[in-house]
Amino acid sequence: MKKIFTILLVCLFVLTGCNKDETKPNETKKPEIKYLNKMEMNIKLTEYGKEIYKNEKYKIVEKKDGIYFLSLKTLKEELGYDISMIVNPDTHDQCDINKTGIGLDVDNLSNLEYKEEPLLIYLYCD
Repeated sequence: MKKIFTILLVCLFVLTGCNKDETKPNETKKPEIKYLNKMEMNIKLTEYGKEIYKNEKYKIVEKKDGIYFLSLKTLKEELGYDISMIVNPDTHDQCDINKTGIGLDVDNLSNLEYKEEPLLIYLYCD
């Protein structure tokens, strides 16, 4: 009985050990890139906008037509935000870094009823 149990145990170890996915020491796996759809990009820019509004970081730019506008270029270069995921979901080309961004309508010139922060999201990813 002990011999049968030992043989079964050895067989079990052999069978389960064969399916391991081993990586060679010099071989590294590339991280999988996840592309956002337009709704997810909108959500990400809204998150950035909430933080910018809360900390009044929008004051680094001048108002244009009464609204503070922070382009992707400004978000990346002056505020250090990651904009790598803001790309066209079909072509994976970078969205327009000068037109895409966050508008802050702190004086409510647009006469909109904002639920929270006075944010306007601009996406130019065609």
